[in-house]
Amino acid sequence: MHTILSRKVINNQITFARYPAFTITELAVSLLISGLIVLAAFNVMDGFSSLAAKTTLQNNIHLEKIQFFKAISEDMGKAKTIKHYDDETIFYLPDEQEISYKIEYDGVVRTIGEVSDTISIVITSWHMIYQNKLPTALEMEVTSETTDIELYRILKRYDNEVLMNLTSLKTE
Repeated sequence: MHTILSRKVINNQITFARYPAFTITELAVSLLISGLIVLAAFNVMDGFSSLAAKTTLQNNIHLEKIQFFKAISEDMGKAKTIKHYDDETIFYLPDEQEISYKIEYDGVVRTIGEVSDTISIVITSWHMIYQNKLPTALEMEVTSETTDIELYRILKRYDNEVLMNLTSLKTE
């Protein structure tokens, strides 16, 4: 680094000042170090944002499961009988109303009369609530990295077993 002496005239007074002057190499090294610091900062911020996104997703899934468990518990409490048909379980209420639970590609479809809503939950949730444990094979297959298509294939393999668990809870 070199020093440049400059002269300024302010209000009829002459002042001298020294300013640092960088060589091209010093300037390039300085910019390289600054760039690396900025890149590291972006990587740290990206890590925090992906962690926050993952936490938000997990919280949303958790809330969805709670809503599902609340809905199915209320339906079971009101049901006069519960019947299992292939891949569907139906709760028959005293007022002749039917509530159907069916496993579909995008989750569990709950249908009351003509109105359907889909609850996109991982199939293991059914096992957790009805058996209070996870089957080892299923627990090993379903992870946070499982894609929708993989989950659908796994779900189809286990759907009959899961829906049969519903019928064992309450019989005619």
